[in-house]
Amino acid sequence: MHDHINDIKENYLKMEKELVTQLNYNISNHQSTAGTNREEIWLNFFRRIVPKKFNIARSVFIIDSKGNASKEVDIAIYDDQYTPYIFNYGLIKFIPVEAVASVVQCKSKKLTKSSLHKWV
Repeated sequence: MHDHINDIKENYLKMEKELVTQLNYNISNHQSTAGTNREEIWLNFFRRIVPKKFNIARSVFIIDSKGNASKEVDIAIYDDQYTPYIFNYGLIKFIPVEAVASVVQCKSKKLTKSSLHKWV
């Protein structure tokens, strides 16, 4: 009998190697280009593994009912099926906090606890 679990495991190991290879590609003289490239790599990865009921967007702001808005979030995974209209202004998106399942901040360097707390 074929071992499907091992096939699935091998598939995820291959995805991990591919992801690591892409993320380690160094573009040292163009930091903003490198950052955008890394965001795109993560975005494509999440599109492969996150259930289709969720949307995934780059460069969004999360808002609440009190008029607060977050700093820019690199990647947001959100469910817009049961939330109010999401405001788009060109490439800028404002997503209600109730719709957000997860946020991802893509960094090319190791974060300190204080910088992570400041971002949060």
